[in-house]
Amino acid sequence: MLIHKASNTVVLRLRDPNKVTSVVPKSRTLEHNGETLTQVHYGLDEVKVLNNLNIRVPSPIKHNYDWVGKFTPMAHQATTSAFLTLNPRAICLNDMGTGKTLSVLWAADYLMQLGKMKKVLIIGPMSTMHSVWQSEINTHFLFRRRCVVLHGSKEMRLKLLHREEATFYIINHDGIKTIAKELLAADFDAVVIDEAASFRNATTNRYKVMEKLTDKAYWVWLLTGTPVPTAPTDAWALGRLLKNEHTPKYFSHFKALVMDQLTAYKWVPKPDAYAKAYGILQPGVRYTKAECMDLPPVSFTTYECELTKDQKKCYKEMHKELVSDVGGTQITAANAAVKLGKLLQICCGEVYDESGTSVTVDSKNRIATCAEIVEGAANKVIVFVPFTATLDRVAAYLRRKGNTVAVVDGRTSPTQRKKIFDDFQRAHNPRVLVAHPQTTAHGLNLTAADTTIWYAPIFSLEIFEQANNRMNRPGQNNHMTVAMIHSCWLEREVYAALSKKAAMQDSVLQLYKKELQTA
Repeated sequence: MLIHKASNTVVLRLRDPNKVTSVVPKSRTLEHNGETLTQVHYGLDEVKVLNNLNIRVPSPIKHNYDWVGKFTPMAHQATTSAFLTLNPRAICLNDMGTGKTLSVLWAADYLMQLGKMKKVLIIGPMSTMHSVWQSEINTHFLFRRRCVVLHGSKEMRLKLLHREEATFYIINHDGIKTIAKELLAADFDAVVIDEAASFRNATTNRYKVMEKLTDKAYWVWLLTGTPVPTAPTDAWALGRLLKNEHTPKYFSHFKALVMDQLTAYKWVPKPDAYAKAYGILQPGVRYTKAECMDLPPVSFTTYECELTKDQKKCYKEMHKELVSDVGGTQITAANAAVKLGKLLQICCGEVYDESGTSVTVDSKNRIATCAEIVEGAANKVIVFVPFTATLDRVAAYLRRKGNTVAVVDGRTSPTQRKKIFDDFQRAHNPRVLVAHPQTTAHGLNLTAADTTIWYAPIFSLEIFEQANNRMNRPGQNNHMTVAMIHSCWLEREVYAALSKKAAMQDSVLQLYKKELQTA
């Protein structure tokens, strides 16, 4: 096979040229050095036909696209984009941190250039709407594509949907129920479902809305690194969205195919259960972090979550108190950190009073964001929480979500810590370690994890770097992700200072001054 760029054709050596020329209008045979060759226009439609004939030709995106944006695609990203352009309904199973978002956007942008895609609905977790999807579109496609985040009240979502002209519309998972009728009438020809495993229960109302949206769209791309997080039966609902022909019509049929019933209430996977599950998750593309050798060793990414109404109220009140405390008192980095720490406690949902007792503030958005990141991780996860009361609540919430969780903080004895760390590193469980960052001693090896989540930032650069290095040590076989959750500019600034390795003493004082200036 030869790609002839000057004529934008692909030249093939075939035993039976008529197999192609009889079904592809833009094709012909030619003689070259006494050999009969088949020349085919190198277009997307022609490549699809060739691939259907088992003649493997790469998508034209690999040769004819300018890969717009600030980055050159890594090999696995280009292959993922190419795969998506050739498969109107497909699932991308690449691990978290492998650049799925840009692969999707490149594929969509290329199809829009060809006039084969016009309007895309991106449905994802609340935490990724602004900090991932909107950010990536504005960073790499600002001057050629426009996006709108459909968030807020129902009236606000409808206003944005009807009055804002865009090519990408971004909405959260539950948001599709709020304006279902209007979304169905908007004629999206493409639907992208980020963290698609959240739709593994086909009996929910939001799944039923999703099914209607995907029925109307021509392009449907599902994204998840963990398609069967609880059992192989999780695949059935996703297979339905893909319209995979091997997906049984009824869930009970698929369950009987992949699970054995031991008692009235206990089912276990059959030996080939996961193979059958992946069999209906087709067509699909899959790259693990370990396979993406051109990825940086550690990827730092931020996840934005909105403060709840209660948090906003408390933050405002604490801000006033912060201003009134200044007076003529000289503020040092130490007491500035204490005062700013109160604001971070509000962001985490547990505020300590003068007696040291914690008062709970509704922080459902943040704890849900943390759970979403844990669910999307391919391997074990470390969650660093800087406040004890919050730590306990996070651990309990993750357990309710079906995770095996161990906790390490100042209350954990040395003997208990050793057992927990050994089990985390060598045993199947626990999958999640929720820890205070100061408890991860120098030299501790936790390479069983490839994802570290910061539930909130801290003011110590040394502890931040040491904590991140618990998984980034000899013996680590996977590329790693450090996920940083934030809800306000203060947290973003602290993370930025930590990531830039700024002198934290000066940074805290500067942050304190900025916080006071916003009063």
